[in-house]
Parts: sequence; structure tokens; C-alpha cells
Amino acid sequence: MPLEIELKLRLSPGDAGRLRQDPLLASLTVSRPVTRRLFTAYYDTPGLYLQKHQMVLRLRHIGKKWIQSIKGGGDAALGLHRRYEWESTVPTGQPDFSQITDPSLIRLFERAESRGQLHVLFTTDFKRSKRMLRLGDGSEIEFSLDQGIIRTPADFTCEICEVELELKSGNVQGLYQFALDILPAIPFRLENTSKAERGYRLAVDSKPAPVKAAPVRLEPEMNLGEAFKAIAWTCLDHLQGNEAGILQSEDPEYLHQMRVALRRMRTARRVFARAFDATAFASATPDLKWLSRSLGAARDWDVFMSETLSEVRDYFHGHGGISALQEDCEQMRRNHSEVAREAVGSTRYTEAMLRLGVGLYAETWLSLPDPQQNESRKAQLEWSVKKFADNALSHGHEKLKKNYKKADGQDTEEVHALRIAVKEQRYTAEFFSDLYRRKKVKRYIKPLAALQETLGAMVDTAVIERLLNEVGMMEGKGGKGSECEAKGIVLGWIAQRGMAKRNGLDEVWRGFEKKEVFW
Repeated sequence: MPLEIELKLRLSPGDAGRLRQDPLLASLTVSRPVTRRLFTAYYDTPGLYLQKHQMVLRLRHIGKKWIQSIKGGGDAALGLHRRYEWESTVPTGQPDFSQITDPSLIRLFERAESRGQLHVLFTTDFKRSKRMLRLGDGSEIEFSLDQGIIRTPADFTCEICEVELELKSGNVQGLYQFALDILPAIPFRLENTSKAERGYRLAVDSKPAPVKAAPVRLEPEMNLGEAFKAIAWTCLDHLQGNEAGILQSEDPEYLHQMRVALRRMRTARRVFARAFDATAFASATPDLKWLSRSLGAARDWDVFMSETLSEVRDYFHGHGGISALQEDCEQMRRNHSEVAREAVGSTRYTEAMLRLGVGLYAETWLSLPDPQQNESRKAQLEWSVKKFADNALSHGHEKLKKNYKKADGQDTEEVHALRIAVKEQRYTAEFFSDLYRRKKVKRYIKPLAALQETLGAMVDTAVIERLLNEVGMMEGKGGKGSECEAKGIVLGWIAQRGMAKRNGLDEVWRGFEKKEVFW
């Protein structure tokens, strides 16, 4: 099936004008720029039959021709859209099913449900300035700058101002490298939603919801490089699926899901570093750590406000110090949320995502140092993904046991280390679950989640003490009187809850230990 691969960049109309004059763009251009007006109608049924089947049907008017396109399947992350596409010329601006030759598509469109009720759901009307670029590595890219509008029959509209970099020949990392090269001069953001997706949202007035991690699709015959890319791509899809939400919404779940995505990405790198050259991941580490820190503080305040302080306030609702403390804490939460929002909206964030794209497709992790010093790594590279998963899960399981024995006392750092090991084993099990019986995997993961919750409550005292100290450092806050008492109440509350969880840790652990491993 024909696969379309393109990188989408969103930019402001003012920067679009500057981009046309960019010297780098001019130096790589190998064809005369051509500007055309493109009008496109997107079809579906009132029940959105095609969207539910992850298909798009559109008719585009180009000059005197109508081009019918059907797109479907594929994925999108880091601004890279990979879609299967079938195109044909049709005589009018109406769908022509006789032009469809693919058997699976014929069956889809033969359904009476879709054939009799298809209508225009929305349209796009934009000017496209198109040229061919040839990069230094020989890759050829079709560069398109689109400016216009998406419109529904009810006259709801949405602006279009984006660049599409379609790979015609060469390597995908070339798309990312070109974007990296123009970023310092022309600020933009990676665009993970297509015109069709934006049109559907406009037509049905839907808002994007927080995105949770999707299952990783693995095949036993995959090599380790392919498996790692599938896992990393899913983590990045999870991360960027919540990007718009954190920038446009106050819902803390978007931030939480971005944090989870970063932890999953970190876990994937640690797991595969046992087979790959770990130094290949080093270039992305500083930016990922920076992003984790920027989001982490905001997440700590969200959890504290919505869980611990909310419980304390409900119990001590008449305490003046609690109300004053809540006001100060809410200000701290807003401050850190703004820091997180600025980080995600920054050029540094976009640059970090582009570098991840370059690294993923350059596959630098496959280069080994001296093979004589890395025999175990070299051997693992020859393993099937199933054998590697068995080994990684066994290693993580044994690490859990060792950390549990160390965390048998009162040391917060050891408890925290156990909690991290639990999270990593849970994510590792989820990454490779496609290779095993799902029911067995779920039975193993469920007590891991209970362990994670118990250990989280045990380390909350140290986290919350740090947060309350931040409140004490606010300008003009001496931490005296009823508010100081309120802090003591909160610390006592969380310490009591942590102690209760600590006393129940052994029982939760035994519940986990009883579960049979699934690998």
C-alpha cells in the first residue's frame, strides 16, 4: 500500500512570510516554487462511519481537476504523519466509488450505511506554495507552505498556517534535521493533528481529552531495534498527545499524562541500554531531565492540592490557618503550572523533540564500542525480542526483590528506590505485553499498581514537607500563627497515613509475590 510520510510544522502567519525568504530554504530549493489555491471537501456520514474506521475521504479541486483521496491507518507523533493513501482523478466533485480498486476499501465503501449518507462534513480552502528540496544527504523533500482556513457548513472556522515536509526519497531523519536547521530562524511547533482531524473536531465541536498510553504493538519476529522504535514511538505519541491540553487547559490530567510518558520513555531507554550502546542516548538526556523537572514540580503541587490538602481541609473546615494555607498553596500551584506550560511551549521543547526524531531514525544506539569488551551486549543484539523481553523482565523482578529487602526499614531513599523499581517493572511488563497472554500480564501488573500506590504514600511526607517549606519562603510569609499550625496538621496527617501504609507494606508485597510470573 502507498505510504505517505510527512513532517508537519505549525507557525504564525508572520513567520510564514519570513520563511519564504529564508536563505537556507533558498539554498536547498531545486525547483521553481509554485503557488496554487486548493479547495478540498471532506466526506463522512452523520454517524461518522469513516472516522470510526480511521479512514478519510476527500475530494480536492486543483486547477481543472478533481482528485479523490482516501487516507487511513498509520500513526502520528513528533509531528511525523505516516498514512496510507490512495489517489485517483474523478470527473466531478462527487465521490466516485468505481475508482476504488483496493478490495478492503471496496468492502468498506459498499456498506449501505456509508454509501447512502455521505455528505460534506467540512472543507479546507488554502493557498499552497510548493517546491522541491534536496538535502545534503541526497534526500528529496516536497516542501509545502499552506495558509488558509477550515470551514464547516455551520460556518465554524479554524485557521491553517503550516508547513508540510513530505519525504519523496531518502531518510526520515533528514526531515527532522532540516526542521532543526531552520528552527533558530523561524520558530514553529510540531503539528501532530492533520487538517482532517482538526476539521472533524470543528465539525462535531469536540475538544481533545487527556491521552493515556496506548498498547505497544510488537511482533515476535521483530529485531531489537524495531522493538525499541515501536516502544519509543508509543511513548512519544503519549507525550505529545497531551501537549495541546497542557497549553490550553487547566485540567491537571494532561500534565500527569506527560509525566507518565516521560517516565515510560526513561524506562524504555534503561531497559534497552542493556543491549545497545547506552552512550547513544546521552544527547537527549539533558533535555528530557529538564522537561521532567519542569513538569514534576507542577505535578507535585497538583497532587498535594487535590488529594492531601483537600482531605485535611474537609476535616478541619473551620480552621482559619488551613484556609490561609490553601490560598498560599494555590498560588504556588499556579506558579509552577505556568513554569510547566512555558517549558512545553518553548523552543527548547520543540528542539528536544526534533533531536529525538533524528536519533530514533538514525538508530545511533546500534553502534557498539569495542566488541571484545561488550560480548554480552553483542550477544543480546542477536536475540529475538521475546528472549530479550524474558531476560529484561527477569532482571527487573530480581531487582524488585533486592530493593524490597533494603526498604524493610525507615529509610525514605530506599523506599523511593523500591518505588522507582516497581514503576519500571510495571512499564516494562506493559511494553512487552503483546508477546504474552494478556490475562497473565494483567494479573502480574495489578499488584504492582497496588505496591506503587502504597510506596507513594510512604514517601509523601518528604515531598509535602518540601512543598510546605516553599510556602514558608514566599515573600512576606513568616510561617507564624494559625498557618504554621496548619502546616503541622498537614504534616501530622500525611505522616499518620504514611505509617499506616508502611505497616501494610508487607501484606501488599506478599500479594505481589504470590502472583506467577508470565514470562
